[in-house]
Amino acid sequence: MLIQLGPAIEEFKKIANAMSPAEMMDALLATTKAASQLTDTSRTQMANGKEDPVHEKAIMTVNADTLVSLLLYVIIRSQVRNLQARLVYIRNFIFIDDVDSGEMGYALSTFEAVLAYLALDSAGLRRASRRNKA
Repeated sequence: MLIQLGPAIEEFKKIANAMSPAEMMDALLATTKAASQLTDTSRTQMANGKEDPVHEKAIMTVNADTLVSLLLYVIIRSQVRNLQARLVYIRNFIFIDDVDSGEMGYALSTFEAVLAYLALDSAGLRRASRRNKA
């Protein structure tokens, strides 16, 4: 699963270099899609020795609870700074009508939930991190 989250981490890192709230929102949407559509890519050998085209199958079904956990991992591994400021910037300065609903609203509220967890309830993560480093 760690290998499949690599693209999501790379997508999220783009938020650090985004120059507008719309670019940040695009990076956040791409990250959410990459994390929620985990697939296993496999090629099969055909009888004539050639490879069959790539087949993708879902590794797991990603519900809202799983997505929060995956985004938590992606955000921590990406090491992007000033995430609260970026969230406020997106919320206050993006001028798209449906940012509070639909796909964008879902991505933004999930991002906000992950940041709230990191700000308020991450003591257990810090303890586990210290144990892992020791």
